[in-house]
Amino acid sequence: MIEDIFGGFMTWLTSHATLYWLSWIGVVLALIGVMVLVWSLLSVVRDFDEAHLIRQQRGPRAVRAKTIRRNIMKFEEYARHAVRTIALRTTGLILVGVGLPGLILALIAWNQPWFIPNEAVLLIDGAPASAHDQSVSELGIFILDQALRGGLSDAFEVFGLQLSAFQNNPENILFSSFTLGYRLICGLVVATILYVIGRIVLGYRNLNAAIAELKVELETAN
Repeated sequence: MIEDIFGGFMTWLTSHATLYWLSWIGVVLALIGVMVLVWSLLSVVRDFDEAHLIRQQRGPRAVRAKTIRRNIMKFEEYARHAVRTIALRTTGLILVGVGLPGLILALIAWNQPWFIPNEAVLLIDGAPASAHDQSVSELGIFILDQALRGGLSDAFEVFGLQLSAFQNNPENILFSSFTLGYRLICGLVVATILYVIGRIVLGYRNLNAAIAELKVELETAN
């Protein structure tokens, strides 16, 4: 009886329908994992709070040169550490937020007969095409093209630019929706990076102002 149950389970598990839906579940879980990773990478930006550090130094004015120098070193070390960490997290954000979803999109396009068997996902000169009709590098250029279209907004459409011979098939609603979602993700990543840059610039300005004030105090300290 146990063998019959196990045999029935393995038959179900290895059936085409089960493997098909497990593949799509894997895609969805991978996208959720990407979002979790992106959120964790953004935590360092949320934690970057130079105003809190400056507020900690307020209170009785330091009069000893040793204390003021220690405060200056604390500000400078905080700035170096924050910028170094944010730079690394931003690189990770590009790899995770752009690279992994792009890899998933390429995986679907390359295995189109399995994921979306009834309709071509790609076009070449308006005609249905398979990812296997071109090289893997051409598929990679198609993904890069979509990433840039999302990250640079309408610049590619305005100037009529196109990097790849491939285009998404607009009649394939499912794949086109994935392509649109990928473009939106890339746009959000670029917007986030711009926010990070602005946050660093503003934070550095505030820290430099606080350091300059401490150096003035240092000149008159005991």
